[in-house]
Amino acid sequence: MTSSDSAWLSFWSGLAVIGCIVVVIGVVLEGAEYFVKWGKKKRFRKWVGAVFNDDRRRLVVSWVKYIKPRILPIETVGFTMLVFGLAVELLGGFAAGRMQSKENSELETTNTQLSLQIEELHSNNLALQAKLQPRIITDRQITNFIFLTEYLPKFPVRVEVAMPSEETASFAWQVRRMLNKATFPTPNSDTNLPIGVDFLQNAYSVPFIQGGTTNIWADAEFVTDRTNDFKYFHFLASQHTNGFDRYFVADNDTNDLYSAFISYLIQDGIEIEVSYTPGFVEKGQCAILIKQKP
Repeated sequence: MTSSDSAWLSFWSGLAVIGCIVVVIGVVLEGAEYFVKWGKKKRFRKWVGAVFNDDRRRLVVSWVKYIKPRILPIETVGFTMLVFGLAVELLGGFAAGRMQSKENSELETTNTQLSLQIEELHSNNLALQAKLQPRIITDRQITNFIFLTEYLPKFPVRVEVAMPSEETASFAWQVRRMLNKATFPTPNSDTNLPIGVDFLQNAYSVPFIQGGTTNIWADAEFVTDRTNDFKYFHFLASQHTNGFDRYFVADNDTNDLYSAFISYLIQDGIEIEVSYTPGFVEKGQCAILIKQKP
């Protein structure tokens, strides 16, 4: 509310108060007739003299004599003041009420905008906190992955890290641990590597957003040398169990094996993309390339 609006609100509120005062005065003047009627009663005058004194009783008598011939003009003035006061009170109250309603509406709009801003800031804060937290693979994810891959033929899977850091190394080790518990073997070429993970010192890998409408940054890439004939993800027969889809895969169909394996990682909460990058893996191999956190 501007200073001008505030001044007008004070004016109309004050006018309503003045109208109320005028109404009270008008009502008092309207009561002159009752004062005369009571003053004419002998018992009332005696009561005044007994409670107060004779001077007050005589004062009542003199007022009755003075007011009685003037009762009509007094009541007329009282009635006029009553009507005028009511009109002023209603006008001032209505105008002040409208201005107060406008102010309340503006305050409500401001509060709504502030609430939305606070909610947005809270959301951004949560997103920032999540971004600062290192990626982890929980025991529940490991249990789910073992269940998902229970009937999937096992094949060697490399775990590689592009642009190594403490966070990517930790996450890669957790992926390797999960694969080992699900009995996916470490390739012979990687058995002598620290924690079974290949740290690619000269490789550069940028995190990118998953396809579709998810707008989620990928944690890793599933890398294969099959740049031409690997088709992810064609139809596979499946069984829905415990909230997951488990696929029927032929032992000798690498395309189906890789497709099911990728789906199981995604179902287990690991955001992964498919990459056909020559040089990252040898012929016939596949790998999970851990990407830096965005």
